[in-house]
Amino acid sequence: MDINDAGLSGISIEQLIKAANSTDPMAIDGQSALADLASVGMAKLKDVADRLGSEPGQQAQTGLLIGLLEDRTLHALGAAWRISEGQVLSIFARLRTVRGHKATVEDVLRAVKRSAGKQESQLRERLRGAIEARNTPKTLSKLLKHDEIPTGLKCPDGWELDNAGVWSIRISEDGTEERTCIAPAPILVVGRSIDISDGETQLRVGWKRANRWTFRTIPRATVMDARPLVSLAKWDAPVSSRNASNLVQYLCDFEAANIEKLPTDKTTRHMGWQDADGSAGFLLGQKQFHLEGDKVTLVPDDGLEQLAGGWTTDGTWDGWLRSIEPALSRPMLMLALYASAATPLLRVLDAPNFIVDWSGETSRGKTTALRVAASVWGCPDERSGGIMYSWDATRVWIEQSAGFMHSLPLILDDTKRARYKQTVSQVLYDFAFGQGRGRGAPNGVRAQASWRSILLTTGEAPATGFSEDAGTRARVISLKGSPLGAQSVENAQAAMGLKHGLMNNHGHLGCRMIDYLVSNRHNWDQIKQQYHERRDSYVESAGDDGVAARLAVYVAVLDVAASIMHSLGVPE
Repeated sequence: MDINDAGLSGISIEQLIKAANSTDPMAIDGQSALADLASVGMAKLKDVADRLGSEPGQQAQTGLLIGLLEDRTLHALGAAWRISEGQVLSIFARLRTVRGHKATVEDVLRAVKRSAGKQESQLRERLRGAIEARNTPKTLSKLLKHDEIPTGLKCPDGWELDNAGVWSIRISEDGTEERTCIAPAPILVVGRSIDISDGETQLRVGWKRANRWTFRTIPRATVMDARPLVSLAKWDAPVSSRNASNLVQYLCDFEAANIEKLPTDKTTRHMGWQDADGSAGFLLGQKQFHLEGDKVTLVPDDGLEQLAGGWTTDGTWDGWLRSIEPALSRPMLMLALYASAATPLLRVLDAPNFIVDWSGETSRGKTTALRVAASVWGCPDERSGGIMYSWDATRVWIEQSAGFMHSLPLILDDTKRARYKQTVSQVLYDFAFGQGRGRGAPNGVRAQASWRSILLTTGEAPATGFSEDAGTRARVISLKGSPLGAQSVENAQAAMGLKHGLMNNHGHLGCRMIDYLVSNRHNWDQIKQQYHERRDSYVESAGDDGVAARLAVYVAVLDVAASIMHSLGVPE
């Protein structure tokens, strides 16, 4: 039987081979051609087996076997092996029984197996090419229209991404494509970032649910571990305990495939001065005051995002100046301004943390003092959205908040609201020390929060009364009495006027202070020298009183802050 006389409705062997090697290997006509080609191969093999028994001469028998090695015949036999390996082996078992040709039969069988393997390899390459063609960067960008998704991203080999979700693509042993949904919505990595403090890598991950995109910057360690990755479900990410492992592999492959295309930014977990020497600028909410280097993006730890919202400006500078007028003639309120504005100076001056405490009877202006202090940097409100907080908080929350604010004042109102007296004592000690407690974490040790800041606090009783530690008590500037003055209609009206005016005009002095410090970076040594001179003068005035000498250091900080503040336009 000639290979061209296969009895397939006039279709030549060349046409069958071409169809079986279709550009689209999953096309129905390609699969059908493969089956037909396998039938041709089986028919040829059976024909040779039948004829071997009737051919008397060994040379003629050898010719029949060698004919199976002709390229087109061998291709058809390779197809037959792929379709029905068992039937091919059974016929070759018959061929081995013919005397004198066992070695030739084995050579032909090995050639058939090689042909089948080559066809499988070619099929896999065509499938891989087809998968890659469906996931070109142009197609991915077109599918996922959003400004935060960089151009040029591609889906990694073995995966497919579309608006219906994420799919795992695998090629089975028989060459067919297996497509399995691993996420019911699209999710991908759109950027990388490096924390400037500890070098931790974070990934910017985006996902689409109900036609709305969500983007979160997450520690890379979270994305690469199935258990913590499930926590993204709280933001409606398409992840659960059932698909987390597959998503980890997909996101890992996606990052690797696009590592050169993903933008890499610098991030920080805290506000205030950035880098150990503040060279990366100052972050106030999401506003950055540059010194050197690239932009730094604020990425708070979970639960601290809302704290960043209140550190902003509202109203006007002139409006704030008019609103603050009642404080100008009241020293305890002016000290609140000085202490608040002085906080970022601690790093510049290399001065220690300290606490300013207003104590006295209720409704005598203590909260108003904190409101004046808060207006330097942002919204002077104790409710949600403001930067004044209550002592009705845990020690851990206060510690984390101090670390997040870092170079900005921590403002806590009314010590009597603390759940336990011991909490106040512990917070005063921790704050003065400038570093949180060491704590364990699921994967090791949690990074300790640290800060260089001033704590502003109020209470009916002095804060020093909560602590027996002499060192802590010596870190507190304790102010007793009414910041507004004696109880009167005039002072009550002043309190109301301050509250109303500062709620509508705030945040401007803080921005001016940071602008001044950033633009005068070259004069920091001179500012520090002024501080040293004033500190030495106050310490000398304190004489042999050790506590007074320590407090003199803090007064020198306030003095430097006052001189800068008044030079920026605040009336004396």
